[in-house]
Amino acid sequence: MDALETRAGFALPADYRELLLLSDGIDDFYFSMHLLSTQDWPDGPKIREALGVREAYEDLLDELAIANAPEDLFPIAGGAGTNAIFLANPTGRVAPGPIIWLEHSDVRCFRDMPDLFDCQADEVAYDRAGKALDFPIH
Repeated sequence: MDALETRAGFALPADYRELLLLSDGIDDFYFSMHLLSTQDWPDGPKIREALGVREAYEDLLDELAIANAPEDLFPIAGGAGTNAIFLANPTGRVAPGPIIWLEHSDVRCFRDMPDLFDCQADEVAYDRAGKALDFPIH
């Protein structure tokens, strides 16, 4: 885990770190997306695919000013032929939560991994309960 954080250049969110210590990645974490494992870094096929998805969103990330550079956002889930990605946002810049979801123009932020799981379990109930974080679009 320490080697992964060294490669990332920051400490992983505590709950994500704990999840990796328990599972070290989950295939089909969200539909066909993979929760990336420590073994996927630095150059496994899953991380290459996730980094490609992150790269595809560079213009949107720049427009939203979420981070100084897309490289500051650490892929935690993605790939498997999807155009969606979950990113860790260690800088906290602009985004109201440390976990970011991107799919097309859909951008959501989450307080932590349990918050993300809560939303994915029942998105309609999550939204009705007012749990969604507002995202300041510029």
